[in-house]
This record gives sequence, structure tokens and C-alpha cells, in this order.
Amino acid sequence: MRVWPGNPSPLGVTRDGREVNCTYFSEHATPPASQDEPAAILPDHISQNLEAIQTLHARADERLSHSQRSMETIGTLLGRPTFFYGIVLVVAVWVLINAVSPLYGVAPFDPAPYYWLQGIVGLGAWLTATIVLITQTRQGQLAEQRAQLDLQVNLLAEQKSPNSSP
Repeated sequence: MRVWPGNPSPLGVTRDGREVNCTYFSEHATPPASQDEPAAILPDHISQNLEAIQTLHARADERLSHSQRSMETIGTLLGRPTFFYGIVLVVAVWVLINAVSPLYGVAPFDPAPYYWLQGIVGLGAWLTATIVLITQTRQGQLAEQRAQLDLQVNLLAEQKSPNSSP
């Protein structure tokens, strides 16, 4: 397995599409001469571990149903600050329209205490909580698989270590 320069952040092992990016910091590391030159050729046991991690992520992605993938996409969108600001803006406009409409002789469509707004916000909160729980369940299962893989790697490293006592 050859290793090519990846992204400098985030630190640790991250999955980007089909590839796994392993980023670690070292003050004494020297970058490769060019982007086309491999950064290093890794020992077999490290290559096998990286391939096992990549296979774990690939299998997890393959097992995702269309609905699960949709839920995770929605969950990603819900977790962005833009979504929060959008909700605040919608609520502010809702309240403003209902507060100002009597000044123009129009009956408010949802007068205070804004029962329709409360119902919509409550439904949104329920759906958001459900999507978050679905996503967390899957992420928990992946974390458990990673922990199992980590345990196996640690046990193998301990067995191969010349300093380990029998």
C-alpha cells in the first residue's frame, strides 16, 4: 500500500467519499517533494489496519438503506447554524406579521399565543429528535465496531511486540 499526501485537517482518521484520510501531527515530519510522490510506504501490519478501517467504512456505507441515507443527510442539514438562523427568522417573521397585520385592517392568521406556530415548532422538534436518535443509533453501532477493531489491533500489536512478556 502506498500513502499519498492527504488533507492536513481534521486530525485523526476521517472518511472522505471513498478514501480514508489519516492525519497526524509531527513537528519533525518533512513533506514529500511533490504531490505525485508517495509520502511513505507503510509496514504491512499498518497497511492491513488501514485497509480494515477502510473496509469497515465501505461496508457500513453499503448497508445504508435509501431512507437511512436520507435521514443522515437531513440530520446533517439540521445540525448547521444556517438551519438555526432560518428557524429564528421564520418565527420572527411569523410573529411580526401577526402583530402588524391588525394595523393594516387585516385579521392575524395566528393571533397570540400563536397556537399554529406552537404546533409547527412542536412537530419540528419531534421530527428533529427522531432523526437525531436514528443517526446516533447508527453512529453508536459504528463506534462499537471501531472499538472492537481497535481492541483486535491492540491485541495483535501486543502479541507482536518484542517487549511483551509471555
